Amino acid sequence: MIENTDEAQLVLIGGTGKTRDVTFGDVVVFDIKPVVPEKWKKLSFFGIGEEKDPEVVWDQYITSQNWKASLKVRYLQHIRGKPADYLSTRHSSCYIDGKIWIWGGSAAFPPVKVNHMITLDVQSRVWTNVTDFCRGTPPSARSDHCSASIGKNIYIFGGSDGNVTPQGDLHVFNTETMTWSQPRTKGIPPSPRSGHVCASIGTKIYIFGGAQWSANANEWLSKSNDLFILDTTTMEWSKPSVIGTPPTVSTFPAMFAYGRHIWVIGGGTLNGGYVSERYWIFDTVSLKWEAPVVGGEPFRARDCVSVSVVGNKVVLFGGFRGDPVNDFQIIDMPWSKVMNQCGLKVIDSF
Repeated sequence: MIENTDEAQLVLIGGTGKTRDVTFGDVVVFDIKPVVPEKWKKLSFFGIGEEKDPEVVWDQYITSQNWKASLKVRYLQHIRGKPADYLSTRHSSCYIDGKIWIWGGSAAFPPVKVNHMITLDVQSRVWTNVTDFCRGTPPSARSDHCSASIGKNIYIFGGSDGNVTPQGDLHVFNTETMTWSQPRTKGIPPSPRSGHVCASIGTKIYIFGGAQWSANANEWLSKSNDLFILDTTTMEWSKPSVIGTPPTVSTFPAMFAYGRHIWVIGGGTLNGGYVSERYWIFDTVSLKWEAPVVGGEPFRARDCVSVSVVGNKVVLFGGFRGDPVNDFQIIDMPWSKVMNQCGLKVIDSF
C-alpha cells in the first residue's frame, strides 16, 4: 500500500504469525524518507533534532548506488474506530483517495472467512467498517483472492470460501458510490482458483497463477502459471499467446507493475512443494516473458511476500519459507526508456 509522496508510507495490516493459528490485527507503518546527501552526517538516529518517538520500534538508514533514504518502522497504537479484537490475514487492499480499502480475508484459525469492507485513513488515523453502508451485493466471504484498482474501482477475482472451495467470480466495488456490482464479461475467464495475484496497468488487469487447495490431500492441485487479462473498458477476458518462458511458480508470488512491465517474484513452485528465489518480467506490449538481470544481493526465496512500488524503488517485506520471515529487500530500479540491470539490497529484519 503506497502513498506516492516524497515521504512515502508503506502500511502493513494484520497477517499470519509463526504458527498458522496466530493471526495479527495490528497496523505497522514504514516511513520512507529521502535523505539529502549533504545533510547525511547531520541526521541523528531518530531524525533531525527530534526525540525518540514512543511508537517507533526500528529505525535505519538505507543506502544504494543511486539513492539514500531513512526507513522508520512504527506501530500505530491509536486508531479511532479500530476494534481491539480485529484480526485478519490473507485479505486484499487497495489505496485510493487517501484511504486504504481492505476487503475479505480470514479472521481466525480454523479459517473464519469474512467479506467486510474497511477503510483506513493513515493520516487521520480513522478506521471505518463501511460494510453496512455499501449498496449492491458483495462477494461471498473469502480469502486468498486478488484485487487491483483502476480509478475509483476495485476489482476482486476468485479466492476460496469458508469450505476452501475455489471461486471464479468477478466483483467490482466503486469507492465513490460505495456500490458493489458483478458485471457481465465477454471471453473465457480464469478457472476458479485461489493463491493467484494480479496487477493493473492502464485499463487492464493482469492475473497470474493460482491453484485449488485440497484439504483431503493437504496440497495444491490444478496449479497454473497462466496469464489472463481483463480489459475493463470492454469487460472482456483474454488469455494472450505469450512468447518466452513463463514463470515456474504458481501460488502466492509477489506481483507488481512497473512501467509497461509486470514482475513476478518468488512464490510456490509449479512442480513440487517449494518456494522460489527466481523472478520474471512480462512485457505487456511484446507479450514476452523474460528473466531480468538483477545485481546486488539475491532474492530470498519465499511466498506470500508483500510488495509496494515507491518511485523507482520496490520494497518487499515478510513472507514464508518454511517459517514466517520479517526482513526487507529493496529493488533499486534505475530505469529510463530501456530496461537496464537493477540492484537488490537486503535490509536486516527488525
